[in-house]
Amino acid sequence: MHPMKLHSSRPRSRGISLIEIMVGLVLGLLIVAGASSLLLTDMLGSRRMRIEAKLEQDLRSAMDMVTRDLRRGGYWSSDAQPNLTANPHATLTLTDSPPVISYSYSRNGDDTLNTDEQFRFRLDTGTGGTGGMELELDGGWLAMTDTETMQLDRANSSLVALQQDGSDPSDPAFTDDPITLDHACPTGCATACQIRVRAYRITLVGVSTADTAVTRTLTSTVRVRNDAVEGSCNP
Repeated sequence: MHPMKLHSSRPRSRGISLIEIMVGLVLGLLIVAGASSLLLTDMLGSRRMRIEAKLEQDLRSAMDMVTRDLRRGGYWSSDAQPNLTANPHATLTLTDSPPVISYSYSRNGDDTLNTDEQFRFRLDTGTGGTGGMELELDGGWLAMTDTETMQLDRANSSLVALQQDGSDPSDPAFTDDPITLDHACPTGCATACQIRVRAYRITLVGVSTADTAVTRTLTSTVRVRNDAVEGSCNP
């Protein structure tokens, strides 16, 4: 009688082949590379957003300071005097190369033009076509923008005096004036008196020093609240 042969139903165990290992490694590397790419994209996007927010904040802070202060140009606490041309703060000037706007307003309530009541804003030339916004106070220039984080593009930044009637073709017409004030003196004055509206358009183009591809442009039209009085209302 022959002995019975017993056959096991358990399959023979096999190891992982080299090809399977390599395929697994490739798939793992592809997953890691995709995750790393998404992480890098997210980090770069967050960095750019921080740079844009910083540039926007710095540029808007400088613009707000200029517009708020310039609106006060020509303010005089004694403007109720009979001779309307006596205002010592009436003059506002704008010069070029670099653009500088000069003005003054009363700070202490007297009738004299003091040193601490005279101000100037300018677009500093800087180097390489870039610079910053500066304020002159008490004879010294103070930086209004941090040139370590932002530079102003001088080719596209500007200070422009707007013409109320558009008579000067080189300057844009000031169409934002809600009222026209001419011949403000009553009938019978020896000399005609006119009140002239003044306005300026300020354009600041900021370039981030951390990423020169990040730029921002702000434009503001500043209507000086104290109009210029020309002529005399004395009979």
